[in-house]
Amino acid sequence: MVVLTCEHVDALRDSSGKNIGYYKNIESLFSREDDTTFAMGLKLLYANPSSDFAVLQPYFLNQKDKQYNNGGVGNLSVTLHQCRYTKDLKEGTQVIYLGYPRHMGIGDINYPLARTGIISQLVKGKDEFVIDGFVQGGQSGGPVFGAIFNEEKKDWDGIFLIGLTKSYPYRLNDLVNEVKYKKVKNYGTRENMGFSNVVAMYSIVPILKQIFNNMQ
Repeated sequence: MVVLTCEHVDALRDSSGKNIGYYKNIESLFSREDDTTFAMGLKLLYANPSSDFAVLQPYFLNQKDKQYNNGGVGNLSVTLHQCRYTKDLKEGTQVIYLGYPRHMGIGDINYPLARTGIISQLVKGKDEFVIDGFVQGGQSGGPVFGAIFNEEKKDWDGIFLIGLTKSYPYRLNDLVNEVKYKKVKNYGTRENMGFSNVVAMYSIVPILKQIFNNMQ
């Protein structure tokens, strides 16, 4: 089993935004089927800063958690066969995407929130596409599922994992703010237009296959 997320989630940046490395000791809360949680370690296997995705391998921090859960967790898991990694996606395809918007958690469990949208634009020459769907900080790396229709069969193939939420396109607007009678200039606000960039699975799956072939 591996965990997929965005590269920028695990990256260390300096004050200028330059990548200076990655976190080595990562822990993440996983949920059991009885809604309790436990921490698992994550080892970075692969990071792609240009496409912005990372592959991590989870491991149990202690034997007690492994025995308690019989080696499995209650979180959403997807096999390679449930991924759509060909480039036959179409604009207008309906999608549902999950994530953890910042400050929306309930205790340690922090159930994911689901939203719906459509593929709004296929970005030519890049391993990503744009969906008409609102995201905010904290949702990076969340799964995006698409309802795929087979034109030849004239029937639905099913629901597939087609990408990971990456970011939202934004533009900077000038902001002049009065703070104790002093003007603060050259600040900007990120204007979220309600669209989101998604890393396509057809750029991730080949890396997964390579990792699995090389893993012992």
